[in-house]
Amino acid sequence: MCREKTTTNTTKGENSLSGCDNSTELVRRLYRPLPFFGIDLILTWVPLWLLAAGITAGSGGNILLIIAGGSATLSAIYFVYLTGNRAFIRDFWVRAVDPTRISGSFWMIILFSQAAINLAAITLSVYWGGSVDQFNISKDFLNAPVGFILFILVFGPIPEELGWRGYGLDALRSRMNLLKASLLLGIVWGIWHLPMVFIEGSFQNQLLDHPGALISYFSAFFPGTILMSWIYYRTGRSTLSAIMFHFAGNFAGEIFHIAWSTRIIMAVLFAVFAVIVLIKEWPMFSQREFWLEFPETGRKRGSAPVFTNALKSSH
Repeated sequence: MCREKTTTNTTKGENSLSGCDNSTELVRRLYRPLPFFGIDLILTWVPLWLLAAGITAGSGGNILLIIAGGSATLSAIYFVYLTGNRAFIRDFWVRAVDPTRISGSFWMIILFSQAAINLAAITLSVYWGGSVDQFNISKDFLNAPVGFILFILVFGPIPEELGWRGYGLDALRSRMNLLKASLLLGIVWGIWHLPMVFIEGSFQNQLLDHPGALISYFSAFFPGTILMSWIYYRTGRSTLSAIMFHFAGNFAGEIFHIAWSTRIIMAVLFAVFAVIVLIKEWPMFSQREFWLEFPETGRKRGSAPVFTNALKSSH
């Protein structure tokens, strides 16, 4: 078992490393946050701004969307394999497909919490005079449920979270506490999506006609990263948990006919949820120590769980 620990000297602001290698070089070889996010944003912004400018269309536009959508995963894979650390590489892929890291209670939170928030927001909207038609199920889902689910899963959650939570969050966490890492990742998440606002026909482009919903859309990235960080570390750094939480949020946002004004209510309720989690889990979000554990030859049944922050996952 290889265990790396980075700590910060609060008086001198210096980093130290203990474990199987007494040098900060090992952690820096495993995680390179600035180059990772730099490549990610370049691979996203160049194609998306070209699309926003109307320079490309047709099949060329689809190729640009694929490049942009997969940028986080492409960047993560590059830096993971660049380490040459076989255990680290295996851990990256195992965390993306292993459902056993996620307890039953967290599966409930992952799959249903956002739908519950959206239903509560719609209920409040209707109470305040909104249309009851918001409860209607999307015809796209009713006509082709499998295609609807696969589209939402593949275009967003999988390629984004393999990069951002599979590598990016730990990369930031190795340099700062979880609260700062989460907020910084929220900023990156918002910047990453910014060009979509100017691409005609996109969901984000429609938000330009609804300033309140536009503000709530981008502000929701911050409570979103808080909640995903909480789930990620409480499920043994499960990238699958992040993928499914992202999917569940997108699905809950598309399955109902949600009014633009209702999306503001959703964002407020989402923020309240995140604040509750932040208060409850403040030690995890505020401490500087960072642990990374994984078996040298891969995770085996009965081996110690993968965890960071010195807090074991609750499963």
